[in-house]
Amino acid sequence: MSTLFLHCAIFFALIIALCENQCYNIAKEVIRLDTKLLGLNIKNVRITRNKTISEVAEAIGINKATISRYERGEIARPKLPVIESIARYLNVDPSFLVGKTTQFSQFKNNPLKNEVIDKINHLTDEELKKINILLDTMFK
Repeated sequence: MSTLFLHCAIFFALIIALCENQCYNIAKEVIRLDTKLLGLNIKNVRITRNKTISEVAEAIGINKATISRYERGEIARPKLPVIESIARYLNVDPSFLVGKTTQFSQFKNNPLKNEVIDKINHLTDEELKKINILLDTMFK
């Protein structure tokens, strides 16, 4: 099996998993997300883990004011990569943060999945379109 095929298969599986979380669809549009609940969950987990807003912000590479806005539910269109990064840092399942599960379960730390997520987060819209076309071709 070629490396490209393997990478595409992993990407496709990840897209399905992301869509199942019902935060974003493949076009990166918000479907339905209670931003107040998201913020409350982020804050509660952060406090439970004895982390400061500054520590979370520094660890995931965003401004601490942005974390504060997430916690207050002031981000109108939360970004999935940010939610994933916060969840990974706080070691909690992202579906808990967005209110899709009530179990305060740990984020399943899968290095390969994390590597693929990081790569996806850095793709341009044009690159995502090309991968989507490739996946459509591969799985028809």
